[in-house]
Amino acid sequence: MGIGASFAQVLDGNWTIGASRDRAGFDKTNTPEVLKEMVRHLLNFLPGMKTINCIRFFAGFRPYCTIDGHPLLGRVLDLRGFYLATGHAGEGVGLAPITGKLIAEEITTGKTSLPLDDFRYERLSNPH
Repeated sequence: MGIGASFAQVLDGNWTIGASRDRAGFDKTNTPEVLKEMVRHLLNFLPGMKTINCIRFFAGFRPYCTIDGHPLLGRVLDLRGFYLATGHAGEGVGLAPITGKLIAEEITTGKTSLPLDDFRYERLSNPH
């Protein structure tokens, strides 16, 4: 299920708690199994939350990473002017600053301050 630890309190005092990386396709329902695991995970981190009341559940669609678990970054060698910055899965928000920096470097200078070879699209068809 890939239960994640995401806990955020908003200004009115409510909490957003979750999330799963359940590969549910486009099914927007919450399964009892996933909800139970999220609660178990929550209580491992914040045992004082045992007495809270849940007011709603929601589900969304999560982008996934590639088959090898690494994002796709940089220029696609066979497509002139085409760059990728995708496949970060649940780490997309956290990796956005470095991803933006590296892609901007490659577009503007043709070079990056960190190597992108392990993240290029071509690795999927030409494994090393």
